[in-house]
Amino acid sequence: MLKKAMGLSIYYLLITGIGLVLFTQVLRAQDLYAHIPLCPGSSLCKCEKLSEDGFYDVYCNGNEKRQDINMKIPPYKIRTLTVEQFSFQKLSAKIFPQNITVQRFHSIKNEIWNMNNDTFHNFQSLSEVHFSDSTLKQQFQLMEAIGRITGDGNITLVIQGMQLNNINSSYIKFQGSVKLTEIQLTRNNMDTFRPELLTNLDYLEDVSVADNVISCFSENSTQLHPLKRLDMSNNRLAPDNIAFCFDNGSSLFPNLTVLNVSGNFISTIREDSWRCMDKLEILDLSNNNIKQINISNISHLVSLKHLILKKNWINSNWGIQAGKYPPHLEYLDLSDNQFMTFMPKLCDNSSNKIISIRRMDLSYNHISVLNDNFTKCLWNLSELYLSKNAITTLNDHSFAQFPNLKVLHIDMQIRGLITIDENAFETNLKELNLKTNFIEFTNETSSRTFNSCTGVTNLILTDNVVKDKTAFFSSLSRLKHLEVLVLERVGLTEFPYELFTFDNLHKIVIDLNAIERIYFPPNTSFKSNVTYFSAEQNQIVFTENKSTLPDAVLKTLKEVNFGKNIFDCSCDTYSRWFRSQIAEHESQGYFQRIRLIGWPHNYICHSPVKMIGKELADFHLSGEDCRESLIIVYIASACTGFVVFVMAVVSYWNRWYIQFHWHMFKKSCKRIRTIADPEREHLIEESGLLYDANVIYSENDSKFVLKDLRRLVEEKLHYRLLLWDRQGAVGGTKSDAYFDAMDASKSVIVVVSNSLIKDAWCEFQIDIALMKKIETRGKRKIFLVILTDVDLESVSKSWCVLLAKKNNGKWCGTENSIRRKVFVEDLKATLGKPLSVEYSRSRSREDSNSSNY
Repeated sequence: MLKKAMGLSIYYLLITGIGLVLFTQVLRAQDLYAHIPLCPGSSLCKCEKLSEDGFYDVYCNGNEKRQDINMKIPPYKIRTLTVEQFSFQKLSAKIFPQNITVQRFHSIKNEIWNMNNDTFHNFQSLSEVHFSDSTLKQQFQLMEAIGRITGDGNITLVIQGMQLNNINSSYIKFQGSVKLTEIQLTRNNMDTFRPELLTNLDYLEDVSVADNVISCFSENSTQLHPLKRLDMSNNRLAPDNIAFCFDNGSSLFPNLTVLNVSGNFISTIREDSWRCMDKLEILDLSNNNIKQINISNISHLVSLKHLILKKNWINSNWGIQAGKYPPHLEYLDLSDNQFMTFMPKLCDNSSNKIISIRRMDLSYNHISVLNDNFTKCLWNLSELYLSKNAITTLNDHSFAQFPNLKVLHIDMQIRGLITIDENAFETNLKELNLKTNFIEFTNETSSRTFNSCTGVTNLILTDNVVKDKTAFFSSLSRLKHLEVLVLERVGLTEFPYELFTFDNLHKIVIDLNAIERIYFPPNTSFKSNVTYFSAEQNQIVFTENKSTLPDAVLKTLKEVNFGKNIFDCSCDTYSRWFRSQIAEHESQGYFQRIRLIGWPHNYICHSPVKMIGKELADFHLSGEDCRESLIIVYIASACTGFVVFVMAVVSYWNRWYIQFHWHMFKKSCKRIRTIADPEREHLIEESGLLYDANVIYSENDSKFVLKDLRRLVEEKLHYRLLLWDRQGAVGGTKSDAYFDAMDASKSVIVVVSNSLIKDAWCEFQIDIALMKKIETRGKRKIFLVILTDVDLESVSKSWCVLLAKKNNGKWCGTENSIRRKVFVEDLKATLGKPLSVEYSRSRSREDSNSSNY
């Protein structure tokens, strides 16, 4: 019961997902037609010209009221005629304009009361008839009308969302030499597959009954010899009701080569379900409930080349029972299953037979160890996909059991590749994908990673980090056969001109980095072979020099992508020169003779203000256009620059005070959000005290503070101090951390020295401490510790006033002296009792009250 409930839940989720997808497609279709202009003389139909030979796509919307379009379509040649939301009392040839050529007819969401046999009589070139989500009172009329189509070409029939239930094979009989080669009966709520309805179709090769509720085959099923491809995905097939084979061993579809039964309720692979399908080449069993598969049960599929088992529940231990494989199996897809820790047991240790699989996909599993115990029979494997697993370590010769491996995708590991040994990859590897593995390419890492795979031609390193650019490119230069290199989001800040010197490299992608300019060292001679170069979405400014790319690079380049960089559309000479090098031809852009990928929509102006957001294609300023506005621009720029300079100077000299007031503003906002009761505000303020005193001192005095002063105040007097060189600034800016420390400290100790008196940051801290003392009405006290080397005779007047009015004591290094004792008593009188003592007494009073109660 639990399995059945889970199956039904999955089914309803699948149906809901399909509904959402279809709804999205409808919205997209409406958006697609929104930009198409109306046909001349029509208020219902829109016409879009497709090519110079005169063919159009025509879309007509009846708004659930109109019944004909016979005077609404002027184009003679129509590739696709779409009629939507009409209410046809009688759908016939009369409702369409005469003398038009239609290749595809689409009926969407129409209400059809009756349909004549001659509906498509005038469409001699018809190649596709598509009825979707329409209502037809007599469904057999549709089949009869389709059977009357004349011509000598192939035709595709699509009927979806029509709830087919009362048709039979006698209705589909074509006249002339027209051939129905493909039929799609999707989303029709069919619960039984009835092959006998298709027996009269001698040329039918493709059938789709996907997205229905089919759970069984009809009892009168007959053989369909022409059928080659069958799609039964997203239905309700189970192991007990799969009936592709007759009891005598013959096949329902003798010539079937492609079978898709994904998204059903198949849990086991039985031998008797497939034994008759000796011509099947592709079998898709993905997204079922398969937990275990015995390879021997499909060994009778002698023509099978592709076996797709992704999105099932097969695990590493007992999910696969190795046995005799189909002799021509080339591709095995086991992605998105439950393989955990180890790779699947694909080989029988009792046999040394080599199997024919050349391509295997194990992506989206939980494999962490690349063991070779059960994969040694994959001698012919040339492509291995291990994307999105949990592999962290690649030891030496991790893939030695695959001597013919050419393509390896080991990208997007969950925790990244932490360790890659020097000889992890084999020399015969041609394509390597290490995308999104958090690899930091330092001097050591770069050399070790590519040391053994010198034969690589395609290398993808997107979403890793290049720490040492020089060592990285030096290591890449060992890959003498490298042809394609992808370095998206690897942290490049400088243009990698070294890549253009590689002998065989012809495609370079460095998108989504932080490169600011294209730079080639002067007087550098090299021969480039790069034909495709992409530097999209960097921060490149094309205003520095007129060469942009040297002649050696321009000579071989055929396509370049500079989209989503920084383009200046001002009167600057270089900006106008760069735009003048771009020519447009048939809506494509060319930089000199090189095609610009993404032109024109990805080439947007970033300056000046009036051009921001506009396409570079709209920038056509000449020298004469610019002369008139130069004086105004210079004056405005000078005034703006002066104002900015003055504001910058004022802000710099008052930066700490600005930060303080901003901090107080944020704190007041937070207090308002936290509590609205003014009577409890003092409780909030007092509850944040964590330290007895915050110590203000110069960096030059840190040794004295951390050693002598700390020992006295903390270890002997039991006060708790906040010391920057010990706690540090946790989170936020240095000023924010200091302001928070002031709020968390009961008092302030200032270590007065010659260095502190000259330190502007320390002076600012003392000003804030004085301000805090005033705000707290003297609760936050200040004690000055005067070091012995302070020259009191030469201090400023403000310091004299401060030393005279604030509690202070001159430091004495002798522990048992009278001066030390006086200093200690003055300090204790200022700081009061330590917070730890007050807290203990408070807890004692609370315990006493609770016991009395």
